[in-house]
Amino acid sequence: YMDSSRMVRRKYNVYSYTEQTQVMVEQYLIAQGKYEEAKAKYEIFAKNYPASDTMVMNAKARMLGTEKQLKSMTNIESEISLPKFREGIDNVITMEQNGFRLIEKMQLLKEKIGGIESMDNMDYETIMTTEPAFPSDKKARPVRWVIIVATALITLLVSIFGIVLIELVVPHLKEKA
Repeated sequence: YMDSSRMVRRKYNVYSYTEQTQVMVEQYLIAQGKYEEAKAKYEIFAKNYPASDTMVMNAKARMLGTEKQLKSMTNIESEISLPKFREGIDNVITMEQNGFRLIEKMQLLKEKIGGIESMDNMDYETIMTTEPAFPSDKKARPVRWVIIVATALITLLVSIFGIVLIELVVPHLKEKA
């Protein structure tokens, strides 16, 4: 990516795009101002003097020269043009961003490889000691069974209480109706 970026910089004449952009825009605005000025002078001279007058011909030549300069700055085929420069900047920025991302990824991989190599160089103890096995805390205390039995008893008591309550209330409701 970085080699391609250098090649694209040479192809599109992009060297320092922040400063170069500022200079190119300033040059374009200056050329545009000169063109408008030359065009206005030509129109004034053309109205007041005959076409064969040297002032009219000089004003027309200046106007055509600045117009040609302005067109060359916007023509993509020109060596130095704004559209070509913009296209070059887009390509350069994309390539350089991709290149920087790859460099960061390569550095992270290099760090990971270094970590793996250092782990590979470490010595591990291979002596194991065995201890007697103990039951886990959950199996030593049957908490689940206590919860299940308590839930079943509570459900049974609530059901019996509900049936007794229904038996007592329903006959009274039939009598009132």
